[in-house]
Amino acid sequence: MVRRRSESFQRAEDTRTRIAFLMGWRRGAAAAAVLCVGLLATGLLGRVGPLAGLATAISVVGGVEIAVRGVLRRCVLCPEIAEISAVARYRDRLCSARNRRRLGKWLRSTARPSHAARASPHVLWARVALVREQLLLLADELESADTIDPRTMIEIRTLLSNGRNSPLLNDQIPEAELVSTVRCARFRVITAPLQNSIGRSALAPIAPAPTAESSGWASHAPSSGHATDHTESRRTSETDR
Repeated sequence: MVRRRSESFQRAEDTRTRIAFLMGWRRGAAAAAVLCVGLLATGLLGRVGPLAGLATAISVVGGVEIAVRGVLRRCVLCPEIAEISAVARYRDRLCSARNRRRLGKWLRSTARPSHAARASPHVLWARVALVREQLLLLADELESADTIDPRTMIEIRTLLSNGRNSPLLNDQIPEAELVSTVRCARFRVITAPLQNSIGRSALAPIAPAPTAESSGWASHAPSSGHATDHTESRRTSETDR
C-alpha cells in the first residue's frame, strides 16, 4: 500500500513537472510571437528576420499545444492525478454542458447526414444505419445528463473522429464492436449520477457505533437483583446531599 502511494505521488509529481515544462515553452513561444509582431510593426530589423521568427514561434506554439492536449487527455483518465490544476480544468472543459451539446450535435449530424456528407468516403454509412437510433438516443441523453464521466466523452469523440480505432470509421473492426461501444456509452451516460453517488458514499467516513459511555446508559444489567457497587455509591452520595 505504501509503495503504491509512493508510486502515485511520484507519477503526479512527474506529470506536474512535465505540464509545467510544456506550459513554459508555450508562454515563451507566445511572447516571442508578440515580439516579432512588434518588430514587424516598427520595421527596426526589416521584414525577413521578424517574419521568420514569427513563423517559428507560431510553429512552436502549435506543437506545444498539441503536446499539452495529448498529455492532458491521458491524464484525465487517471484519478490519482486529477488534483493537478491543469488536469482539473481540462476535465471541466471536457465535461462541460457546452461540450456535451456540441458532441450531441455531432452525433445527430452523423446519424442524419446531409446529401453532401453522404458523399464522404471516410464514414461507413452502412454501419451508421445499424446504430442510427442508438446514436440519436445517445445524443439526447448526453445533452440532458447532469454529470458525465470524462472517459465517456473521450470514447464518444474517438468513435466519431478516430479513423484508426473507431468501429464507425474503420471497416477492419467488427460491426459487433460498434454496437457494443454505443451501448456501453449509453449505459455510462445514464448511470453516471449513480456511479458518482456510489463513489462519494464509498469515500465518506463511517460513523462509529455508539458505545455505552457515549450513549449515557449502562451497558450491563445486575445479575442478582441488587445494584452494583457503583450505583450504591451514587445513591449514598445523593442521600448525604
